[in-house]
Amino acid sequence: MTIKQKQMQLKYLGYYTGNIDGSFGPLSKEATKKFQKAYGLAVDGSFGPNTEAKSILVWKDIQSKLNVRGYGLAVDGYCGPATQNAILRFQKDYLLSADNICGPTTRSYIDAWSYAKNFRLSEFRCPRSCSGYPVNVQTKLLYVCQDIRNHFGKSFNITSGIRCKKFNDSLAGHADNSPHQYGKAVDFNISGISVTTVLNYCKELQRQGRISYTYTNNTNMKGAVHINI
Repeated sequence: MTIKQKQMQLKYLGYYTGNIDGSFGPLSKEATKKFQKAYGLAVDGSFGPNTEAKSILVWKDIQSKLNVRGYGLAVDGYCGPATQNAILRFQKDYLLSADNICGPTTRSYIDAWSYAKNFRLSEFRCPRSCSGYPVNVQTKLLYVCQDIRNHFGKSFNITSGIRCKKFNDSLAGHADNSPHQYGKAVDFNISGISVTTVLNYCKELQRQGRISYTYTNNTNMKGAVHINI
């Protein structure tokens, strides 16, 4: 791996802030130390074989998870132009700050959307004539939705996801501070599974601390179950 490649491995994870110039100076050494500390390596500032191998594994994981969402990358562990472009596209596609750096926030969303493989962002969209996405979906909610879908093995149908304030306030029986307004809640049903069965499973998740609250009613839920984190 050349020095420029090492700098790119670090830069696009958010550790290196200098130029890709092929000179392994103080900024490169400090970035290497941060990477080593983050991944439990010996912190010596030297981008040697162990650090190089770990960086390749980290980037292979990112590439593989981006491919789950259809970005079509070669899983080679090198952060080249195609991977850099995919990061930027992912950030734009999933409504993140488009800085082209796979830092903690972007990485957490790559992990979550890779796990939530049966879902599309559009399923959570607010139906009002706002942007459709006044907030993003919280990553913890994505994991829970996929786990519920995995448990029942049937389609998870979202009836209400993200809500802007205007839409939330228009609903009968709405809560003024509804977690839907913060990307922390969904109302849904599971194809072919009774509301009672779904609700009982969600109550178990609540007992486990996976979700904060779950309920249904016969007035405005229309056969759906609510969960929020």
